[in-house]
Amino acid sequence: MALSDADVMKQVSPDFFKVALICLPFLNHCVISNEMSHFVYQFPLFQIKHMMAFIEQEANEKAEEIDAKAEEEFNIEKGRLVQQQRIKIMEYYDRKEKQVELQRKM
Repeated sequence: MALSDADVMKQVSPDFFKVALICLPFLNHCVISNEMSHFVYQFPLFQIKHMMAFIEQEANEKAEEIDAKAEEEFNIEKGRLVQQQRIKIMEYYDRKEKQVELQRKM
C-alpha cells in the first residue's frame, strides 16, 4: 500500500527534513534505514532537487540583498568621510588665507 504525500509528511519529523537536506548530495552513498525508506520512495528525486534549487535560490537572493545593503552602507560612510575631509581642507586653506592677508597688512 502506497502512502500519500500527506501521510508521509505526518509521519516524518521536522528534524528529518533538516537531516535529509544535508544528506541529499550524498544520498547515493547513504544507507537508508527502514523508517526513512518510505519517505525516500514516496518523495521523488526530482522533487528533492526542486526543493534544493529553491533553497539555493533563496540563499542567493539573500546574499544579493546583503551585498546591496553593504554596498549602500559603504557608499554612505565613504561620502561622510569625504565630506569630513573636504571641510578640514577648506578650513586649512581659510586659515592659510587669513595668515597671508595678515602678513600683507604687516
